[in-house]
Amino acid sequence: MQHQGVREEVLRRFQGLGVMGVVFHEGVEDVDNEAIAAALGIPLERVGKTLIVRAGQFFVAVVLRSTDRLDVRLLSRAVGVSRKRVRLATRSELELLGCKPGLIPPTITREKGLPGYVDVRALRAGWLVFSSGYPGVGVKVDTGSLLRIGYKVL
Repeated sequence: MQHQGVREEVLRRFQGLGVMGVVFHEGVEDVDNEAIAAALGIPLERVGKTLIVRAGQFFVAVVLRSTDRLDVRLLSRAVGVSRKRVRLATRSELELLGCKPGLIPPTITREKGLPGYVDVRALRAGWLVFSSGYPGVGVKVDTGSLLRIGYKVL
């Protein structure tokens, strides 16, 4: 795909979010947030990540800054399940959802009907660059706009 075609597809996927730009980081692995930050010339804490978490019998999406860790205690309270029943989705579970590690966009909530949670530190960041779901392509998003598509604050 050429850059213009990819840009248009990403903008369609992220419609309704506060998209501040589409960025290309070709040649950098999508799971290497440090390399992505370096390629884009931004601090590592400006790179966001979307995790898929198994919480009991269902999946939830959680948005964090790449420098932050998931607070399992907070998430377990938010979803109403024991901490022992909260874990990251396995690779095979991601595949069942049509996802690949490093390529999970925050729009996964509306694409797959998953509940979404945003870590308060990510929300306070103002903007983060997330995976667009396409290899080598990121999207700069106003993190406050995640609340408009149903994310709840952790």
